[in-house]
Order: sequence, then C-alpha cells, then structure tokens
Amino acid sequence: MDNAYTTEEMTGEEEEQHQNKIVNIRTRCMTSMLLCLDRQQRIIFILGSIFNIKSNVAAKLLDITAENFRQQLSRAKADLFQFMDNKCGLINPNNPCRCSKKTKGFMKEGLIDEQAIQFKTELVTQINQIAPEKNNELDNLIEGKYLSFFKQQVYEDKDVTESLVSNMLFDKDIKQLFKLN
Repeated sequence: MDNAYTTEEMTGEEEEQHQNKIVNIRTRCMTSMLLCLDRQQRIIFILGSIFNIKSNVAAKLLDITAENFRQQLSRAKADLFQFMDNKCGLINPNNPCRCSKKTKGFMKEGLIDEQAIQFKTELVTQINQIAPEKNNELDNLIEGKYLSFFKQQVYEDKDVTESLVSNMLFDKDIKQLFKLN
C-alpha cells in the first residue's frame, strides 16, 4: 500500500468537496501507524506523548520504573517517527504519500464506504458548537479541583500526583460533563 495511489491528484475544489473523506483516511492511517508499534509501545506512546502523563505516574500504572518508561517512550517515538519520516508526506514533503491522493485513489477503486465515514458532517458541526463551552466548563472544573488540593493541604512534603491523576480520571463531575457514566 506504500506506493498505491501516489499519482492520484485532487484539485483544490475536490479536496474541499471530499474533506471529510480525507480526514477519515488520515485518521485511519494514523491509527494504523500506531498499530505498527507493539502493544506495550502503543500504551507507552499514548500515555506519554498523547496524554502527556508524567513518567513517574505512567510508570506506576504500568508497574515499571520511571526510567524504563522514559526509555521505552523514546524507543516508541523513534520507531514511529522513523516510519513516518520514510512514508508520510505530511512529515516529509519528499514522500509521495498524501492523504488526498490516497482518498482519491480509494474513491476511484470504490474502497470508501460512504456510510462508514466515522464522523458525519452534522456531528462535526455539533461538536464544533459544543466543544468551546465544554472546554471552558472543563477548565473551570479542573481549576476548581486543583485549587481544592491547595486548600486541603496541610503543607507537608508529600507527592499528590497519583492522587491527582486518579481523582481527575475518575471524578464524577468530569464523567458527567462528558457523559461517561
């Protein structure tokens, strides 16, 4: 699949018309790239690079040392980034792979299921309308949670990182805000 559809060009108008399909192909491609990592590398990459969880907290979650976590994260990044440097046109313009080219080729071959697009336009519009308000609510909610930690402190030397992450991940207000119940 590396060189498949590398000559299929879309006009600017076609790219605009098929933007949802292009984003869908890009999302699936990024997901597939993560699947090139083994399970442990994927978990470490997601925790460390996507969720930005500190190494000491992530290490506790995975029952490894913080140093081991950082080393494994470094290796996972190197593996993934090397693959992207050699394949992905978004990263290296000299690479022939482009999301729009793949999308046009997939459409031409009938490989895109119009009904299976992950995020329909109506949903994306709804998310774009709701997201700023929810983001502000989350900021205020989290700020309040952080401040409550300071108010509860007896100002002794102790690490609250694990408690903070646990409280944020499983907090009933955050679950309710994102309807995770």
